[in-house]
Amino acid sequence: MKIKLKVKTLILFSLGFLLMVFVLLPKGNIIIARALNHMDSPYAEAFYERYLDQNFGNPSFSARVEYAESLIDGFHRYGRFNSFSGGGSNNRPEDMEKAKTLIIEGLNRQKNLENHEVIYIEAYRLLMDLLIATGDAEGFNSWLNMEVGESKEFQELQLVYEAYFQIYFGDMKRAKVLLEEEIDPDYYQREQQVLLAEIALRDGDLESAEEHITQARALYAEDSKALERSVFGTGAFSNQKYWMNNYRKDISGDFTLSGRVVFEGEPMPFVEIYVKSGLDSGWSSRGERFVAITDEGGYFETIGLRRGSYDVGIGIDTSRIHDKYYVQNQGDLAKGYLLLEEDHYMELSFIEPIQFNDVKDRYTVTEEEEFNLSWESVPGAAYYQVQFLSFSNPMEKSGSHTQRPLITSDGEEKITENQGNFTVSSINQKIIGGIVTYGDEDMLLGSTAVLRPILPGVEYPMIIKAFDEAGQEITSSLALRGDYNEVPSFTLEGELTEGEELILNEDYPEAITFYKDHLHDEEIREEALRTLSLLYHYGWKRGEEDPSLALSFAKEYFEETGHSQNLEMIIGRLSLEELEKNRNKIENLIQEIEEPEEPYSIQQVRANLYLIDRDWESALTVYEENEDALSSKVLYLDLLLGDYQRASKRLRDSRFHIYRMDPLRTEEALQALSEEGLSFADETRLEKLMEALLIESRDSAEEVYREILPDVESKALRDLLYEIHLNNNWDRDW
Repeated sequence: MKIKLKVKTLILFSLGFLLMVFVLLPKGNIIIARALNHMDSPYAEAFYERYLDQNFGNPSFSARVEYAESLIDGFHRYGRFNSFSGGGSNNRPEDMEKAKTLIIEGLNRQKNLENHEVIYIEAYRLLMDLLIATGDAEGFNSWLNMEVGESKEFQELQLVYEAYFQIYFGDMKRAKVLLEEEIDPDYYQREQQVLLAEIALRDGDLESAEEHITQARALYAEDSKALERSVFGTGAFSNQKYWMNNYRKDISGDFTLSGRVVFEGEPMPFVEIYVKSGLDSGWSSRGERFVAITDEGGYFETIGLRRGSYDVGIGIDTSRIHDKYYVQNQGDLAKGYLLLEEDHYMELSFIEPIQFNDVKDRYTVTEEEEFNLSWESVPGAAYYQVQFLSFSNPMEKSGSHTQRPLITSDGEEKITENQGNFTVSSINQKIIGGIVTYGDEDMLLGSTAVLRPILPGVEYPMIIKAFDEAGQEITSSLALRGDYNEVPSFTLEGELTEGEELILNEDYPEAITFYKDHLHDEEIREEALRTLSLLYHYGWKRGEEDPSLALSFAKEYFEETGHSQNLEMIIGRLSLEELEKNRNKIENLIQEIEEPEEPYSIQQVRANLYLIDRDWESALTVYEENEDALSSKVLYLDLLLGDYQRASKRLRDSRFHIYRMDPLRTEEALQALSEEGLSFADETRLEKLMEALLIESRDSAEEVYREILPDVESKALRDLLYEIHLNNNWDRDW
């Protein structure tokens, strides 16, 4: 009897153990995983993995799909224009590949749709969207033709994806037949309306396109969950109504932009192509909407665009750009925008990032210790820059950040060889201050504006960039979606000085007193002069600026150290009023500054001194000495001097970068002025505005603009003034 009881107990124990292993533990893990996923917790992944492992190769299909969905941050594209970038879901390549694997394994195992139709269709849709987002055209084609049972709903879904494929990759006529004749209108209505709108846009039928967009939007509104989902692997379709209004108003026309997107010469399918008119700038808070999508060969052709200037950009899932560098200002975009005056073809390129050679991950150096860095040679590179990342909150590596050049031990910023020797002391001597910020409430100056660029105990990531003869960046060691935590870095040994501790804690009145009390202390006199000059230049809080004291301390610092960068920066930022007040002192200082090339700031000061004297011709001559860029002031000087032909040619100068004015409309207005001339009254009005733009504040110039505008007689001048008002943001409240 005792033996039977033991066997029975053992059997029950074994059954309980098996129940726990095969049922309770997996169920517990999936319950925990779902709860964590609902809270967007990063720990959900670990419990999904446990669930898969404990099911001995036979987890539920729905759990696989849930796990895959949890790995995807969304399908909103990262947008990269010439002038800015933004947006995008934060997808990692390994997560997207894992999600695809989970779904494909589930689809392959669950061949029978009976009792699994809903989850099967959900999985298939997610897979197709993943293949689009990750640019897997081959996989998309393969799964597009998959045969599965007699499910009507599944077959209709396949036809919808075929219609999508035909619009961008294949035959537009076939797409129309599918949508108008073969696909059941009762299935996937939202997707059908999206595709019908796309066909109408490509046919130039804007009325029909708007109707389909409105219907698609209504279907979104009926299903709250649909607002959170993307269609065809992108979030671009969700805000078409807003985009359509802008398209009709600013962009639609008869020209097309075609081209190709490649990575190291190989095609990149499913890349969205964006355009922004010269009237627009910045990433839309509602997202961007493409005007084309690349096909299997990487080729694209946009819907109709009107004659004008455009910033051309790409939209791409972030998982595709962790190992790629996007070549900016390439070819037709050398000026930062494209002038579209006829049908046009262009190529947009991604390349592999440049690599450091045999570099350590982390360097720890002293102030005077020299360290060497080398990197791959880049064809077409005229020079290189090694840059370090500087944060507005350096101790915590947080807040806003900027990239600043590492200066070689020889004082070079532009390095012509593929290696360089560096010391922290040379960098801190040549670079002045850091990121300038002010507190929202107390209006206190951010400490990095005053502290030396490289502080002890702070880790500074480093990247290398290559530039061509024109100074255009052609590649970098940081990928488009690179991680600063994964690049080489250096840290300076030592501690902050007593004064720096006060600055870091934003105890500015105490810091000013401390530095003034120690001006005759030889050990910290240089630090005191430099810091005081910056504190008085920026003002330790808004309203506490003192340009005269800033100039005085900067002058002493220059005379004692020979380092002119601090003085150059302060002189270059003086207002015309301060320049005039300190004119003799500044002219003498400019003579004393000896640099191999005249700094840009000093060049601007010389031009500004001529502006004060109203010597317009001499000011223009100084501005034109700059080989890299021309200020908008050269255009204003041309107009003030009445040379409308020269002003018109200026728009095509590669050095002249326009902000918001449309170059073609501006050019037409200038040509009309050249041919028609101006009345004496209009000429006087134009001169008054140009003088205000050159020597008065922006607000004062806007007042002049609004004063003269109602009386302007010439249509050409009205058109020109409209473009100037756009370029100065006088149409905006900020």
